[in-house]
Order: sequence, then structure tokens, then C-alpha cells
Amino acid sequence: MKPIAVAPILRLPYARDIYDYTAESLLNPGSVVIVTLRGQKIRGVVLGDAEGKFKINRLLSIVDIQQGFSVSAATVAFFQWMRKRYGVGYGVLFRSLFSFLPRIINSDGIENPFLIAARNENQNENLWELASSPNDSIAFIKEFVHKHPQSQLLVLFPNIALLEQSAAALAALGPYIVHSNVTKQKLLEIGSIIAGGGNALVFSTRIGLFLPWMKLGGVVMMYENNEDHKPLESTPRYHTRDAACELARCTGATFQTFGSAPSLTLWYTMRSQHHYSMTQLPHYQSLEIIDMRARPYEQRFLSHESLLEILETLKNQESVLLIHERRGVITTLRCSSCFTLLRCRICNSALLAKQKILLCPECKSNQPLPVRCDQCARSTFLRQPAGIERIRPELLQELKKQFPSRTPEIHIWSKDQQLSVTSWQLPVVLLATSYAFDRMKILADEGPRVRLVVVLSVDGILSRGEFDSAEAIFSRLTQLASDATTFGIRTIIQSRFSEHHVFQAISQNNPQLFYEHELKERTRFGFPPAFLRLTVQPRKPIPAFQKFVDRIAAGMEYRKTKGAVVIRCPTNEQSRIIAIQSALLDRFPGKLKVALV
Repeated sequence: MKPIAVAPILRLPYARDIYDYTAESLLNPGSVVIVTLRGQKIRGVVLGDAEGKFKINRLLSIVDIQQGFSVSAATVAFFQWMRKRYGVGYGVLFRSLFSFLPRIINSDGIENPFLIAARNENQNENLWELASSPNDSIAFIKEFVHKHPQSQLLVLFPNIALLEQSAAALAALGPYIVHSNVTKQKLLEIGSIIAGGGNALVFSTRIGLFLPWMKLGGVVMMYENNEDHKPLESTPRYHTRDAACELARCTGATFQTFGSAPSLTLWYTMRSQHHYSMTQLPHYQSLEIIDMRARPYEQRFLSHESLLEILETLKNQESVLLIHERRGVITTLRCSSCFTLLRCRICNSALLAKQKILLCPECKSNQPLPVRCDQCARSTFLRQPAGIERIRPELLQELKKQFPSRTPEIHIWSKDQQLSVTSWQLPVVLLATSYAFDRMKILADEGPRVRLVVVLSVDGILSRGEFDSAEAIFSRLTQLASDATTFGIRTIIQSRFSEHHVFQAISQNNPQLFYEHELKERTRFGFPPAFLRLTVQPRKPIPAFQKFVDRIAAGMEYRKTKGAVVIRCPTNEQSRIIAIQSALLDRFPGKLKVALV
């Protein structure tokens, strides 16, 4: 009898636990077994030998071994990294994998195609490279499929809209589509093909990482700097880029990203670590930046230059797209000096100006108008114009003056709305929010032939109080510049922060300027990627935080960073947190900054 560690496939709250059992024979990691837990027979996956903390005579034996079906050793190693890096429970991870497989497993000796995939030791060393343009991805995918006809290729997209655009361009290769809107039966068919070792080209969102890969030869990540690769509201929380890199390392596959510009974290990692390589940063047409500081918020949402371009485009029977950061009809307030957006003191949401009070749309609290700005102590505030709902009637009046006989139609493009071009009289003016950045191909090819894009404002993102606000704007604008170059779309950006390094880099077509300036600012104040920053709310006794210290060490080693830890705690537990702070500083002398909130 030998002790083995088994990860039961459970729902929360027991999904994070590992249990010890005994087996009569040696079982390889990835073997699927039936065990008894809390009086029920459930399925589990063998992780390896147990640590030997319990006596063998106190352990239960496994009930059955599911012959002919095993999770690949590479997948087990990948899930172990996910557990260590992000604290994701094994139960959650293996449940995601088994959701792609049929529930009925042959156990009567019939040969089953699901086998443990041995790692190809003859495969070349991993290639970590950033391609210069998202347009090169089509050529790369075609070449990979031609050179590796018996291999599997995973192409990751940040959202469904971008996935469907690329799938249409490569429909001749017959890619398998995997995302949340695909039917359960179709996902089971795709999972069976992949687990059986068949060659497959898979276009997927982030859930494709949990497919039962057996012959994964390459991982391609599209639009790596897109915010959707790191959703804040998903469970479990992880970054698609880091997980894709580790999956490629565990399976021996190549990893390559395509995008208008890399994220700051990837650029920093490529520059500081030798096993990454980076081609020349992409260059696209420069975007025109219009300074709106000389125009008060109350007067006009469009500059005179933008209005002339819109009228000229409409006269040429070509459509126009206006992008604004907000959709609502109620205005907000900003400081007249530093342009800081007034936010709720309870939930940090943007406050809406309604008569003589400020209303929070999230917690429904009412707050009086402040006397002074918290940032610069100025006492004057400006009303920020409402979103696209308020822009529509004002723009319509302007168009009626210029086109009295036939005024162009104005349509608000919702996120999930299909463009009904056949019922429109072209040209038209479309109003949309930030989701339109990912849909330029639809507008240029299948939509109303948009040839001018005016970004009315993205300044609100800079004022939202997050350290990566500038990078969020930079990723959207570089993607817009890439699509504008590809589809021949003229682009104008209006901003009151035209001297900000984001807009300077965009206007000068110099991404290196943004990376160097942004990295300098983040390093100065202890933010990623130069520092590892964590926010923790401790709830357990001090001895339990040894795992927390080990997790910080693993993160610092993975990122090759320094360290910054923010510990959020209630005031009545300051003594406990001070002890943890001392332990962290002793573990990382001179390398770690610890702040208490």
C-alpha cells in the first residue's frame, strides 16, 4: 500500500483541498480514480505521492481506477502552477477540464483513445516572441498548420467579437470555435477530438486553456494588451497571458503573441529576461490629437476641426463613428484645475450631478457638493457633458443646418446590436462607447463603410484612480491605430490631456516613449511590473500566513521583480499585521516594501 495525493473534483468550498489515500500499485500523475469523501463516491485526479503526514493505517483506499483515461502530465503540471500562482483550487480547474469530456468512460477493457501524452523531448526549445502586427497572425497560423499537420494549435482571443472576425478570415482552415456561447454538445465533440490526439486548430477565449490538450504544438495570443484578457469579475481570477505562457512551457509548445503593441508587463519581461525575444515594435499611422483645454465642458463636445471633418466625410457619402466613454444622460463633475472626477466616498463610483446634490448610482447615497477639491484644494468645478444619449440631439441639430434636404441618420450602436445596414440610408453617423474599439473590421467591411472615427473623450479613464489607467488607454488607441491603418480609416482623438505621455506617444508614433515613461513612473511609486503588488485581507492566525509568504516568494521569482505588498486590515488587528510585516521584511531584506492600510 502506497500513499498518494488526490485532488477530488468538487465544487466550492472543498475544491481547494488535497486528500491522501492509499493505492495497491503505483499510479502516475493524472490518473483518474474514484474515492470516498464525506460518505460519497466522487471522481478525483492523482497528483503524485503523498507527503506522508498521516499514518497509512488511518487513510482510506481508493475505490476504483478508471482505466484508459488519464489527464496528461503536462496538464497536471499546468494546474499545479495555477494553484501555486493564483491560489485556484484543483477542484475548479479539473471541473473545467472535465466539462469538455463525455461523462461516460469505458472501464470494461475496451481500448480508449484518451492516453497520457508524453512530452516530446525532441521538440525545439520554446519560442517566446512578439510579432510586429496582428495582421501577420493569419500568415503565421497558415504556415504553422502547413508545417505541423499532426499538431494542435490554440489561438486565444480577448473576446468573442474579435474571435469571430478572425474565424471568418480563416474559415478555409476549418477552425474549431470555443467560447461561452457554443452549445454543450459542440464543446464535448471538440474536447473528444483534442483529448484523442487529433490535429486541431482551435479559436477560443480564455476557457480554451482548460481543454484536454494532448498534442499541443503552439499557443498564439491575439491582442495581448487587451483588457479583456484579465477580467476583474471572473472566477477564478488569473491573467490569460501568464497562464498561456505556462501552458506552453508545460507542454513544450511554442508561444507567440500578436497585437498592436505589447502590454507593459510583457515588454518589461522581454527586456529583462533572456529567454524572450522581441521584434521591432510596430509602427502605424499617427493619430491626430486635438487639444480640448481651450473649450469649456459646457459649450461643445466636438471641436471645430472635428466637426469640419465629419461634414466633409458625410458629403462624400461615407459614414462616421463617434466614440465616447459614457452612455448616460446625467452629467458628472470635475475639478476645473486638475480635472479630478468627483467620486463616492463609500463605493468610489462616479457621482452624478443632479440639481444641487450628488447622487451615487451604485450605493444610492446622496452627498452634498464639496467646498474644495481633495487633490488641489480648488473651489470651482466643471460639469462634464453626458454620454452619447445626450450627444445625439445636439448633433442632430447641427446636421440639420448643413443638410436641410436630407439629414443623415444618427444611430446609437449598442454592444450586442447587429448593424441593420440594409434598412439605413447611407451615410449615417454611429454613436458608440468603448466596445466599438474591437469592432472596426465590422464597420469597415460589413457595416456602413465607416471612413472617419472621432474619439470624443477617453479622459475619464485617466481619472479613475488606478495605476494602469494610462496603459488601458494606450492599448485601446494602439489597436485603433492598427485597424485604422489596415482599413484606411481616418482617426481623430479629442483630449484635455494632450501633453500626457500616452497621447504624445500616439501622436509621435513612438510606443517606446510610452513604455519608458510609464515604467519610470510605476517604479518610482512601487507599482507593477517592477514591483509585485498584492492586496490581502488577513483572516487567519499568524502561523497560517507562512503559505502567504511562500506565495509572495514564488511570485517574485516568477516575475523577477522587487516587491511591494499592501496589507489591508481592520484597525483592531494591527498587532497581528505588524508581526506579519516583520516576517516579510526578514524574509526579503532590502527587497520588499510593506504598507499597511
